[in-house]
Amino acid sequence: MSDVTWLDALNRLKTGNMRFTADTPRGLQRDGTRRAELAAGQAPFAIVLSCADSRVVPELAFDAGLGELFVVRVAGNIPNPSSIASVELAVDQLGAKLIVVMAHEACGTTAPGLEHLNLEGHTISTLSKSDLFLHLCMHGAKHHWQRLDWICDLAELIRSGKEMDWCGIMEQSQTFASKRMTCLGMCLAQMLLGVDVPEKVQREVQIDKRVEPLAEQVHRRLFQQADPRNLVLEEITFYLRTLDRWRDKIRYCLDRLFNPPPWSMGSLSLPPSLHFLYYFLRPLQLLKQYGFRRR
Repeated sequence: MSDVTWLDALNRLKTGNMRFTADTPRGLQRDGTRRAELAAGQAPFAIVLSCADSRVVPELAFDAGLGELFVVRVAGNIPNPSSIASVELAVDQLGAKLIVVMAHEACGTTAPGLEHLNLEGHTISTLSKSDLFLHLCMHGAKHHWQRLDWICDLAELIRSGKEMDWCGIMEQSQTFASKRMTCLGMCLAQMLLGVDVPEKVQREVQIDKRVEPLAEQVHRRLFQQADPRNLVLEEITFYLRTLDRWRDKIRYCLDRLFNPPPWSMGSLSLPPSLHFLYYFLRPLQLLKQYGFRRR
């Protein structure tokens, strides 16, 4: 594992980027000798989560050599479960001390949904209200709307967004297969905080008979004492009920069943050549954890 502190790692990245922008890169640690050294293992000093844009390459932007950075790239720089698991793996197994989320300008993935605001003389890019609304609804559903302030944020966005194109938002939610999540967010904002729901959305909430029972479940979870023994199963079943498509439900179940989170690997340490066995051992771990509880 790397013995570099997070501050040392940050300074190394800054220095490397200055060489890159000055067109004076050293380009070290990339020859055959370095490749031979890495055959025995890796110890990256930093983790970089960046966009998959071909114009932005972290190893070049920070003038880093082979094995110095653990890079995770995803379009739009938006982490998904697999990229988050990769970051956790680098922290837990490789000992990286610093995580950097690296953004860039003119991103083809996020640019169409951005708005530009003037803040103290500086132009700041942010999500449009429509995209932010959908993001808040999907994030809340994924995490069982376990915090009241998430619903407060959504309610304030609705109140401040009188000019929002609700027909377009509902069409976009249909495209992203998140229509029920969107209706659930609106229902919660109306039920708990008295927000006026647009007529278009109100009709969609009434059509989907599963939305109101889900909102009532969130209400009970927020204001009543829940049984901690049933929380995991309750969260899984809740999220499944918010998904629109069966293929997404199946994919989610398979991911929960076979994809081991990095923290679960610590109970059984396997050499890299046998890491594929974690996927087969995961169902046994779940069975041991939840299937043989003493009554």
